[in-house]
Amino acid sequence: MSFILNSNEYTHKRNEHTQLSIKHIKNEFYIELR
Repeated sequence: MSFILNSNEYTHKRNEHTQLSIKHIKNEFYIELR
């Protein structure tokens, strides 16, 4: 049970990290466009 919880938490953190990376890449891209 705790393993399932941990893997869910891990996935959630990974998703947050991915979202941040995407935001960062978009920001870099927009800066380049200026």
